[in-house]
Amino acid sequence: MTKHIGAGVLALGLLFSVGFVAAPAQAASLTSTQISAILSLLSSFGADRGTINSVSAALGGSATSGTLSCSSFSNVHYGNFDTSPGGPVSQLQTWLGISATSFGYGTYGPKTQAAWNAKCGTQPTFPSTSNALSATPTSGSAPLTVEFHISQSVTSANQIDFGDDKTNIEMLGNGSGNSCGDPNASECSHTYSTPGTYTAHVYDVNANVLGTAAVTVTGSNSAQSSATIDQSSLTTGSASPTITGSTTAGAATFVVSIKNSSGATVYSSAPSINNGRWSVTISPALASGTYQVIVYGGGGGNILTTGNLTVNSAQPSAPISCTFNGQTITSGNSISAYQAASVPSGQQCVSQQRTCTNGSLSGSYTNASCVVAAPTTVSITSYPNFNNLCYAFVTGYANGTNVIGQYAPTCTDQAKSAPLLYSVTQEVNGGHAGAANAGRSIYMSDYDYASDFGQWIKANFYPSGNDMIQGMALDTANYSKTNVTGWPLQKGTMFFGLNDISVAHASASLDKNIVVEFDMRVRGDDINNTMNPGTYSGHRITVGMLLNWPEQSRSNTSHYFEVDLAQTPGYLANAYSSDPSLPACHDQTYDRCWYDPNGVWSEVRYMPYATVSGSSPLNFVTDQWVHVRIPLSYAKTLGWVSAPNSWSGATLQGVYIGLESTGATRYWTEVKNYQVYYTQ
Repeated sequence: MTKHIGAGVLALGLLFSVGFVAAPAQAASLTSTQISAILSLLSSFGADRGTINSVSAALGGSATSGTLSCSSFSNVHYGNFDTSPGGPVSQLQTWLGISATSFGYGTYGPKTQAAWNAKCGTQPTFPSTSNALSATPTSGSAPLTVEFHISQSVTSANQIDFGDDKTNIEMLGNGSGNSCGDPNASECSHTYSTPGTYTAHVYDVNANVLGTAAVTVTGSNSAQSSATIDQSSLTTGSASPTITGSTTAGAATFVVSIKNSSGATVYSSAPSINNGRWSVTISPALASGTYQVIVYGGGGGNILTTGNLTVNSAQPSAPISCTFNGQTITSGNSISAYQAASVPSGQQCVSQQRTCTNGSLSGSYTNASCVVAAPTTVSITSYPNFNNLCYAFVTGYANGTNVIGQYAPTCTDQAKSAPLLYSVTQEVNGGHAGAANAGRSIYMSDYDYASDFGQWIKANFYPSGNDMIQGMALDTANYSKTNVTGWPLQKGTMFFGLNDISVAHASASLDKNIVVEFDMRVRGDDINNTMNPGTYSGHRITVGMLLNWPEQSRSNTSHYFEVDLAQTPGYLANAYSSDPSLPACHDQTYDRCWYDPNGVWSEVRYMPYATVSGSSPLNFVTDQWVHVRIPLSYAKTLGWVSAPNSWSGATLQGVYIGLESTGATRYWTEVKNYQVYYTQ
């Protein structure tokens, strides 16, 4: 139907030509709402699609072209068309450089798809279809009238595109009677005048395809067949070239033949014909050379046109390999490369895949391998493996001053500030009340070095092969004397320990993963229950760590973390962890747990070795070495009364290995490979 444009549209057109074409910067400043309003006004005055599309491109196309990309049109598909001026298809075509005056502007067809493939490199995504549309007949000679049937189950049909001319798009529901414009129509007829293969589409209001139907139209007997060949398709480097050309109205069924230089036919087939265009893709592949192309009409009865095809399909040379650090990588294969040849301990190697493509190796990393450096061990003790020995025996502690009874002869003045210390303490009924060293002014003097050492307490360092061994023995089974403080050895708890105070320095903060490690064996183990009938006799081996940090609103700073390596049955049956007055002792099952609720005295946690190490309990067999490893990091998991704000402010102050007994017992142990360290 033809419509006339009145003076208002003419005036509006002049406005565009003066105000916008001459000043595109003004057009670029219009909002999408303003542009839509102008386009709607044009449409209401009956402007044709070419005019509307030209105005749409002038107003909106260049304003957003700088910000659009292939992904901006991911929802626009082959077969879609705009339902209003300036829609998504028109925007896509403007972005692809298709003129608004081009045939088919506003409809996504082959031309738009070709431009899309050239720019975005992807194939079309076709919307899903149903059998909502059927055609009768589906083939015949031109002119061919076809009845299209729209399924009654499709209630959302809005438009039908017959496929032969993108302007032949009928709106459903805009008229009356049994025609395409009838909102209740189930039949819709259309006449095809040009031979070819056409696909009709029925769309919903959102331009989604609801159904398709194919129609093949052949030439009429009265039409004069004609064809041309696109010269650009006759020179190719492909062994399977696609040859294209044009037809005129009424062209009959074609046959395209290819003859070689000897006149032998190497290909003959009917081409695909669509919208006056034909094409064939030659298969099997052709060798390099010159061929004659003959296009026959009327089913092969007469020659419509000819042309010369030049094929330069020389086989490409073999892909070129790449070299990486003396290694050959064939084209198409990849290799792992690394940013650095080595990284410090605790870090990870960074890698990338480098791919060889015909002699070009992607990526930039240059190292064929990467090694993570082994952790660096930092010793905390001054006596690793008991080297550089300096040890002494504590015989008194008065008014805060150490009283050392005897130094080993290898000690230097510097080492005397932190030697390995042997000490003996005895607690009776939980304290020293009544003893000669009662009170805090005198402590750690529960033996007489001159008369007791070498008798019921023994200690020494002695070499064995490449190892330095520390031996220590406590015997209350064969000695029943009263010690220097006035208490019988077999009464209360007797403790004999080797103390390493050289670990007390600033680098021993507990934010590091500090480890105490050594090997131990038991040389003698005896309990004499006949000496004190009816009383308990037993002993244990323990490793203790003195940890120091200030507490909030408490004066105590000392926290003992002890690990029980072995003990006789029932030795710690009087553990304090079940005391309801000490709630902080109930977070775990302890061998013993104690603290002063007033925060004056030290806080103590005794743990079994298997719990701390995460391994099985130690099995001491006489004269067999057992490896001991204690991570101090476990102490940070315990429910201390007042844990530090930061473990970097907590420090290790001492390590001790001790023998403890009650009643009449005898115990002899040896230690070697002693280490206190952290890794970094």
